[in-house]
Amino acid sequence: MSHTVATQSFRAQFAIVGASNVTKGLRSIVSAMALHTGGPFRACVTAGLGRSYGLESSILARGLPSIHGCQMWDCLDAWRSEVPELPSYALVADVGNDVAYGVPTARIARWFETTLRRLDALGFRVVTTGLPLQSLRALDPLRFAVMTGLLFPERRLEYDESLHRATEVDRRIRSIAAERDVPCGTLLGSWYGLDPIHILRRHRASAWRELTAPWSDGSGEEGIGARGSKSNVRLRRSPYLMRPAEWTWAGEPRRTQQPATRLSDGSELWLW
Repeated sequence: MSHTVATQSFRAQFAIVGASNVTKGLRSIVSAMALHTGGPFRACVTAGLGRSYGLESSILARGLPSIHGCQMWDCLDAWRSEVPELPSYALVADVGNDVAYGVPTARIARWFETTLRRLDALGFRVVTTGLPLQSLRALDPLRFAVMTGLLFPERRLEYDESLHRATEVDRRIRSIAAERDVPCGTLLGSWYGLDPIHILRRHRASAWRELTAPWSDGSGEEGIGARGSKSNVRLRRSPYLMRPAEWTWAGEPRRTQQPATRLSDGSELWLW
């Protein structure tokens, strides 16, 4: 699969890395990218319900490779070789999924640091998010048991241990982000409802604008609101109907031609 598009002129490129919150919020994230660039862009999006940074994952019959093991990195490397000077921005989110999978906190921290390092080596200006600790701490043990049973039915998660591990992962990724001078946004408790890990639909637009605002360099010459503040570019297709380049269904490998969709201004989304 070719990763290059020679005929299209883009103003910026993005790497959007995460799991279910990225999938659910993709329309809002696309709007944030459009507001940031004010013109056509291309974006690699690695997301999906239950996505892990270092493990293969599956939800019902659908399977996905790990974030570290998918082809997004080859695509980003090809893009960087094609147009080295193109402004490049990245979002790293949903690190907490691997807490639910029982991955040791030190390993999660290493996966996170490796992600930042790889993006930095490719020239991306990265922003990241912490874990939704405010929302998680508002849960009582009964609600925690109900919600984790619905969201992670194959995992038996203990309330105290899970909250302790989530707190430790949040501390570690904030420390790593600070060492690498990467802005790390706080997920506000007011953005959540009964579901403690997915941002409510009514808050997604403002939440993702706030979380991606550090893409701007503060000069007034680029960034959210500086260009395209009245952009009408929207993601019309449902994120749930777009397929990544490689996935499995009932264990059978599937492939989908990329880009997964093009927007009205010529922007492209490539899903991995």
